[in-house]
Amino acid sequence: PDVAVDGDDKFGNQSVDFGFYNEVKIGNLVWEDTNNDGIKDLSEMPIGGVRVDLFVDSDNDGLFNKSNDAFYWSTFTDNITGEYIFDRLGEDDYFVRISPTNFEESKPLEELMTSVVNVNGNSDSNDRNHGTDYTNHQIEGVKSTLVTLIHGSEPDNPADGDDSTGNQTVDFGFTTSIICGKAWFDDNENGLFDGTDTNIEGVTVYLIEDGTGKVLDSRTTAADGSYSFTVPTGSYIISFDETTNTAGTVYGSPTITNTSGATLTDLQDSDIDQVSKQTTALAFDTGNTDCNIDAGFKISILPVELLYFKGNEKDCAAQLEWVTVSEKNNSHFIIEKSTDGERFSEIGRIEGHGNSAEELKYSFTDKELNSINNYYRLKQVDFDGTYAYSNIVTIKLNENSRCLNTIGNAILMPNPTKGLVNFQIEMVQGIKDAEFIVRDLLGRTIETRNVNLTEGQNNIEFDLGNNPLGTYFISVDYGDNQRDSYKIILIKN
Repeated sequence: PDVAVDGDDKFGNQSVDFGFYNEVKIGNLVWEDTNNDGIKDLSEMPIGGVRVDLFVDSDNDGLFNKSNDAFYWSTFTDNITGEYIFDRLGEDDYFVRISPTNFEESKPLEELMTSVVNVNGNSDSNDRNHGTDYTNHQIEGVKSTLVTLIHGSEPDNPADGDDSTGNQTVDFGFTTSIICGKAWFDDNENGLFDGTDTNIEGVTVYLIEDGTGKVLDSRTTAADGSYSFTVPTGSYIISFDETTNTAGTVYGSPTITNTSGATLTDLQDSDIDQVSKQTTALAFDTGNTDCNIDAGFKISILPVELLYFKGNEKDCAAQLEWVTVSEKNNSHFIIEKSTDGERFSEIGRIEGHGNSAEELKYSFTDKELNSINNYYRLKQVDFDGTYAYSNIVTIKLNENSRCLNTIGNAILMPNPTKGLVNFQIEMVQGIKDAEFIVRDLLGRTIETRNVNLTEGQNNIEFDLGNNPLGTYFISVDYGDNQRDSYKIILIKN
């Protein structure tokens, strides 16, 4: 090249140049935000196999526009950690997008939506949801706000685990639809939550599948009376248990529903029917949230004054006893049992004494003491059919107790698995029919199998190879209120 090109004559080449840039990177995590608070909790699981796209803010307007902003690259989150990374980038303004293909049928984010709590892309807040939802994320995906990368100015190791040349805080949390509300003591029994009412802690709330009546999940109300369920698309019923709360106060039937009806938009009314103790059917599509499904309660007036209700284990049986100091119109006591402290069923009945002003003693023996945790309560029933519950008595067995002599060790291997998994379960004695149910992370049933377990070692093989990568659960129902659940992770072959 002559002087006009490189500054010398045509006998030399002064154009062999080298340019260098400061390398930066961006990335981190996609997870299932089960409580929808926008914060990655230790118990919440990462989501693998999610496609993540990177765009450059080509028009420099700070707003994402897939038509104007240049697509840079795509990657996928790790199947185990849920993490992604874009490295070897130059200093620039970027957008990270969760591709709309992830929300298609059988894809990792099917029927999920971004968490409701979001932070700015440049906030450098780790384990926080940076996603901004579109009206239709199945078409547009979910993106971060603008992320500006500057070498040496990014969050350092204590913030995101790497040095100041990268931003490893651009996380995305996803959740399902939310049904939530609270329980309160309706002091004036007007069916409205007003200034004189107080919240109730410890009330059990059930999520019921509309049409089948199947109990899908349960919650216990917090100190502020609140509860919350995350649900996939479907129709549900919410039921509140009229029972003793954790503070020991006995609550009876719910108060009247406010005259405005059990509407989804009313912020104050009690939304459950007095007779059924539950709501009408609530239809939820992906992304719907309703936190006004509430229940007002009134104090139950006990016709029986209970001195105590207690129990203990003796010879692998639960010995229960209780004493009343007065009774009025007392028809009978129903003894109820649970192995989870939430779902109770009747196991016996003792006749009452009608009317009495004397101290009376009752007892009952449960010979089916075959779970580690055993919970008992009394349902006292009047002659007119009204009833109230006692406190809950807990009888806990040691894991090595001779009473627990039916089911031995259970092993699930390999875990993680690439497809085939062998469930090894030992029966110490006897024969049991067990139901095995394989479910995905959203609770959808993948496979149901009934197995006759015989004494000794039993091997049951499952093949998950045709399912999407991620987390699955195998639950085992042995009957007699004995249930176990095991988590397994399906990884890339």
